[in-house]
Amino acid sequence: MVSVPLVASLLLVIIGWWPTQARGGPPAIEAMLLAQAVLLGVVYATVLPALRRMLSAGPTERLKLALRAAAQRFVLTLAAAGGAAAAGWVDRQAFLVWIGIGYVVLILAETAALVRWMRCSETKPCS
Repeated sequence: MVSVPLVASLLLVIIGWWPTQARGGPPAIEAMLLAQAVLLGVVYATVLPALRRMLSAGPTERLKLALRAAAQRFVLTLAAAGGAAAAGWVDRQAFLVWIGIGYVVLILAETAALVRWMRCSETKPCS
């Protein structure tokens, strides 16, 4: 479960490298990499504490923890992406496009992994 966001982010970078390079050159690549780093930082800052608490929680509490983590992730993503975009460290347009793409992909991957983990952990410890 913990490696799912990292793997999804790496796949995004691999798949998106050539089109991003072709459309925006090196500045767009830097923006893509920063976007993925911001998203991974936010995901791990919100998911890991929730997962630790989920281990000893009942089904209803697990759902509440997952929803709380999703809301925290959304707010932290807005704040981190807004701050990085305003700072002007990288090409703003490419950065925000990759924040959007990465956010959607990471949410989908993480949700699928979390559902699998929750189903599995209800009956036995999961790996």
